Amino acid sequence: MIWLIVLLTIPLLLIITVGNGLPEVFGSRVLAINLGVFAYSWMLSAIFLSTQPKWLDRIIGLPDMYIIHGVTAIFAVIFMYLHDQLLKSSGLIKLTGEWAMYIFMAIIVYSLVFMAGWLTSRISILMKIKKVLEKIFKHELSMWIHRLNLVAAVLAFLHVLLIPYIRSIVPFTVLVILYTVIAFGAYGYYAYNKYLNVQVGILKNVRKVDENITELTITTGKSVLRKIEAGDFSFISFPNVKGMKEPHPFSILNIPERDGYVQMSIEGVGDFTENLSNLEVGEKVNLTRGYGVLSSMIEKSGKNEKFVLIGGGIGVVPLLGLADKFDDKDITFLYTVKKDKKLLYQEKFELWNERSNFKSYCQNGRFTSEQLSDYLPIGDDYNYIIAGPMVMNISYEKLLKEKGIGKNRIFYEGFNF
Repeated sequence: MIWLIVLLTIPLLLIITVGNGLPEVFGSRVLAINLGVFAYSWMLSAIFLSTQPKWLDRIIGLPDMYIIHGVTAIFAVIFMYLHDQLLKSSGLIKLTGEWAMYIFMAIIVYSLVFMAGWLTSRISILMKIKKVLEKIFKHELSMWIHRLNLVAAVLAFLHVLLIPYIRSIVPFTVLVILYTVIAFGAYGYYAYNKYLNVQVGILKNVRKVDENITELTITTGKSVLRKIEAGDFSFISFPNVKGMKEPHPFSILNIPERDGYVQMSIEGVGDFTENLSNLEVGEKVNLTRGYGVLSSMIEKSGKNEKFVLIGGGIGVVPLLGLADKFDDKDITFLYTVKKDKKLLYQEKFELWNERSNFKSYCQNGRFTSEQLSDYLPIGDDYNYIIAGPMVMNISYEKLLKEKGIGKNRIFYEGFNF
């Protein structure tokens, strides 16, 4: 439904109004004009989705929202190019239109490598390129480059209003202005909350739980804690630390509202995360509300529905909070790490295993086919939540489908952004 709204419903009013108001003399240009209309509406939709609207996150999850954001932007570039090829212009109209297209196209290509984890996790060559280049193009630089989308959108807006016969179609012009104001207004509100109206916390504890994994404990106000659920992830940044001022997302380990603090376990895999262990207690932390659908999904489940949690490596973190929170649910927990890594938080599993409705299997190295046949419960009353590397997520999804489990019973968040 979200795809339908973004790709068709939103542009529909613009298509209708421009079609009804277009002078007959320009009838041969209808296709090219409509391509441009679709491109501009999709560009604005991509900007709106980048603001991470809370209501949409709780419906489909932020990772899926980012996929829609990225694919919509790609469609916009394709339609921009076709529009440019089919409808020639000159002067400022040509200049604003082409610069909007070139800037947006360049950002899309850049983002597909550095910011579209949902794509790089599936295409190995893109992942290799990203790992080589990200040593130069740090995350903070990538975020600023990505914001050039706003410049492209302004140029596209001017391009539309500079065309006399288009500008004379009053209902269309009013809608274009309205759509643009909504998209930029949403982005302005998002930027205000992100940089000016930030939720402030204090770093209470920094602890190494493994050689390359750092646990952070952050205290903050009760109003913030109420907005972060077990199984969520939150964006954090350190405004007073060089190179750590841009927000990064990490999974929540605990139950914040119950415990009175936010806890995260984070693996050092980049310039930001590798510096976490060097932070000092008392450091100021900016953090956002929680994102994710895992907790609400379990809360809305039926009384007799059961859950299988499958965690791999550091991906196990959000599942730990869920297992802790939903002690009234029947849970089977499968957890593996690489042979040379440490199984995290085994003391939690020892405690939970005392519950009659909880069963866990934890080991170094992958489960064999025989082990999975013994450990993995299969049935229509089970829901399967997977959290780990994307390759593992896809592999387990395929395995479960082969065992007759419907797609609506299998869930994982593609934590790749």
